[in-house]
Amino acid sequence: MTLKTNNKYKRQIKPGVSVDVYDVLKAFDVKCPALQHLIKKALAAGLRGHKDRKEDLQDIIDSAHLKEARDYLSVVPKGTNYKVERVKIGELTKRSLDQSALFHVWVKQLSGFMGEPSNRAKQILKINFGFPILLQNEEEGPRLQWLLKSIEWDRRTWEQKLAICERFIPVTSIMKPNELKSMMDNIKEWAMSDFNIHLKGKKD
Repeated sequence: MTLKTNNKYKRQIKPGVSVDVYDVLKAFDVKCPALQHLIKKALAAGLRGHKDRKEDLQDIIDSAHLKEARDYLSVVPKGTNYKVERVKIGELTKRSLDQSALFHVWVKQLSGFMGEPSNRAKQILKINFGFPILLQNEEEGPRLQWLLKSIEWDRRTWEQKLAICERFIPVTSIMKPNELKSMMDNIKEWAMSDFNIHLKGKKD
């Protein structure tokens, strides 16, 4: 006999005993909200009313990869010797604030030529021009390589890549002044080559 209920996550496990997914999560002491969401979706894959089983299972895989990316940014990956350090305020002052401000000005200028909203244009520039520079960095390169491999970056759609970059992968904020300058020099050259526009620097 199946217990009739409007709660799509509630099930009768034996006569007279009903539990919902939150009882299961509590019983197994699952406290992480991201994992709770994954488990809840997995237990009712295709039964929640707005996505079929295949779509729900793909969402579960994508969410798991995103959680792994987020965890990477806050803890040292197990089995590695990488050190994840917070940037000190004193170190931030070494990177010219003018560079950061100028980059954001360029993003707004380029977004129109790229046919993209400013925020998307920013992520596109960070992926196309920032990633190659960070991958050459002795410290950040191996970390970024590990992260991209762990989330199967090459299999991601462009939309997924933009979302992952925006939410989980710092780029310009961890660059050294010379790295940010190199990135911006490359963007400037590309803008002239592809759009015939001259992006002005503070010395122009």
